[in-house]
Amino acid sequence: MSNKIGQSPANARSAKKASRLGSFLKKFSDPTIRHNYLAQHIKTFLAAQIRSLRKDESQIEFGRRLGKPQSVVSRLEHGGTTVNVQTLVEIANKLELGLIIQFVNYNTFFEWSKNVSEETLTPRPFSLAGATLASMTPATFESSAQNVVKLHDWARLGSKPYASTISTKLPETLTMIGAA
Repeated sequence: MSNKIGQSPANARSAKKASRLGSFLKKFSDPTIRHNYLAQHIKTFLAAQIRSLRKDESQIEFGRRLGKPQSVVSRLEHGGTTVNVQTLVEIANKLELGLIIQFVNYNTFFEWSKNVSEETLTPRPFSLAGATLASMTPATFESSAQNVVKLHDWARLGSKPYASTISTKLPETLTMIGAA
């Protein structure tokens, strides 16, 4: 059976999918639509993640664990609030989770935002006994600490630092983050 002469159902579905993608990309060329999509996606994903991290706890219990009132948990779960970075850092610390906030191009954003798996919504907290440390070798930690130095210097100096600056600042940064 075919939709058009000589076109199989699979090809018809592919053509329809391509048409929807083309329509989406055309709309996405409008900066207002693009910016609204980005903001809505971030709020929606954060709301879903907060709800997923809460699991079976009440909002009051979860709020106590976070050191936040129930009203904050409710606003976070409904995605209708503006959240500052400090609040996210505090929540990450209370839940023993990492937090990544960075600017990326839209292709990277789309690639990363495709993953809405259970592991993404409900990451496991830090654990010395957990397998999550398998990739954290001393060399990986040192590299990560050097990147903290680079980022700190870039923000302070407004430009990329020289490699010699990075190596001389490593002990200071390790002390700053409590790792020395």
